[in-house]
Parts: sequence; C-alpha cells; structure tokens
Amino acid sequence: MDITEVDIQNTVLELFGRKGLVQGDVMWLSRLVGFWTETRLRRSDLLSGIAQLCSKGLIDIEEDGAETCLSLTQAGEDKTREILREGADYWSRHLREELLPAVRVRKEQPRADGGGRRDYEAHALPDVPFGR
Repeated sequence: MDITEVDIQNTVLELFGRKGLVQGDVMWLSRLVGFWTETRLRRSDLLSGIAQLCSKGLIDIEEDGAETCLSLTQAGEDKTREILREGADYWSRHLREELLPAVRVRKEQPRADGGGRRDYEAHALPDVPFGR
C-alpha cells in the first residue's frame, strides 16, 4: 500500500491537533520536524504536505526572524478536528493496521535450520574455544 498525499496531509494536521494547537497558535517548523520523526516518513514528505496544506488554505506560513512559523487557519482547525474525530490516532492506526502488516508480509524471510538460528550458527564447530 502506498502512502498518499492525503495521508501525509492528515498526518501533518494530526500532529498539530495532538499538540493542542488551534487557529492562530504557532508551531515552529523546527519543532514540527522533530515531531515528524515519530511518523517514520521522510522529511521531504513533511515539506510536501506543508506546501499542499498551505495551497489549500489550511495552514499559514510566516517568517519570525530566523524561524519559520506555521499556524492553522479556521478551515485547518476544522479539518484537524475531523481527522481526530475519525480515529483517536489516525496516523498510528493507519501505520499499525495497514502499512506495517503489508511491509512485514512482503519482507518476511524464511527461518534457517537450527531452531531459528542462522545456518552458520547451527553448524558452528563445538571444539573452538571462546577464551583462554
């Protein structure tokens, strides 16, 4: 399953909502980047999501000295409430129930002989001393 632009946008908005931000409250981009690491998505996904949300009028971007500040618009606050109402934890639920199981199924490796040990461990020479 691929992660869509809507997934990314909802994740950005969910992070705003989880931090208790409402219309006009400021989130520094540097702090949002720190929170973004929890999602395990790429930083480029975050920047893309911010640009899309800004173009839709859901967040505002301002410069405050050397820091970039983000804030929800009224429409963004409404959408954030909707996302949080849909599920107590949109991103984590989506990750846990849909994305990770699909990845695990694709990447599951067959077990080696020897009760789960690697093949070379199962055939290790018993007469090799570990110390003196």
